[in-house]
Amino acid sequence: MNYFRKLILIKEKKLMNILIIGASSFIGAYQVEQLINTPDFVGGVVGTGRNPRFRDYYESIGVPYYNIDVCDYDSFKVLDQYDFDAAVLFATMMPSNIPKDDDSDDTAEYYKVNVLGTLNALEYCRTRGINKLISFGTRFDCRLYDSNTVITEETPLNYSLTDDHAAFVMSNNAKWDVMRYYNEKYEMNNIYFRIPTIFGVGPHGSFYKDGIYRKSGIQIFIDKAAAGEPIEVYGSTDTTKDLLYVKDLNIGVLNALKIPTSKGFYNIGYEQNFRLIDIVKAIIEVFSNDNNISTVIQRPDIPNNGSFPLMDITKLKKDIGFEPHYSNIVDMMEDYKCELERGLYTRLFNVY
Repeated sequence: MNYFRKLILIKEKKLMNILIIGASSFIGAYQVEQLINTPDFVGGVVGTGRNPRFRDYYESIGVPYYNIDVCDYDSFKVLDQYDFDAAVLFATMMPSNIPKDDDSDDTAEYYKVNVLGTLNALEYCRTRGINKLISFGTRFDCRLYDSNTVITEETPLNYSLTDDHAAFVMSNNAKWDVMRYYNEKYEMNNIYFRIPTIFGVGPHGSFYKDGIYRKSGIQIFIDKAAAGEPIEVYGSTDTTKDLLYVKDLNIGVLNALKIPTSKGFYNIGYEQNFRLIDIVKAIIEVFSNDNNISTVIQRPDIPNNGSFPLMDITKLKKDIGFEPHYSNIVDMMEDYKCELERGLYTRLFNVY
């Protein structure tokens, strides 16, 4: 039975109907799968996106899917046929997806997508009686702190105005401002998650850095481990990285949805960052063949990108009971490998 044929029963059982804006995004696709597999809480899911490749997939699992442009308020009207209890906004413009011409400045486009798009989503929610919108920002807003700093929700922002993330960070700061405005003026319960690097099978094994398309460090490690090749680790092996597995972010979102009155700004992540050497060892353990195990070559003479500050998640654990499932790096890599073998997300995102 299609989810939205059950709406009368859903209302009687007090199940939630969720709108996912950006269901063809990396995190959005995982979120949809998690929600439809939570039948004791979620009654129906509708997704939006601009990638037509997802339409057949979502139709096959009973999830209506619509092409919505978040910058065009009128495009939301196709959703008026549904009654939603909450919405999650994944649609965003971010540097990892964008080749950049050094002679151009795309700050206005970041504000158009990430701020105007959020305002359109907020106003649609408000006028339709949807009291909660969840969306996401970036830990690059505190990137300039040293690795010994612990970042809370109250830590003053400290970011670069000259790197490739500047417009992304500024537009996300403005996004939170408008979400907070709707919380205060219209008594909504919007939530903004500040997220670290999100890891999972999807389109970001390679990404744009300063406008140049390149393979991620972790993807290089995985490829070399699978081939049994030596892995070079640049800089200090004690460098720490702030990974968050995509399914743990999904858990945080689900927890927030389960508490209708929850609102505000939250860090999300783990209680510790991962040492670079431990990431590499976990990848070798999971991906190397027993008969051809990769060795580690330490190259302290070549600098790496440095350590990231740790984001404190005390508030998240206290307010919404966040308990991640993949804070062990080996468990994370094991599940990543299982998802590779399942093949759903490699097919959806056309990565092999």
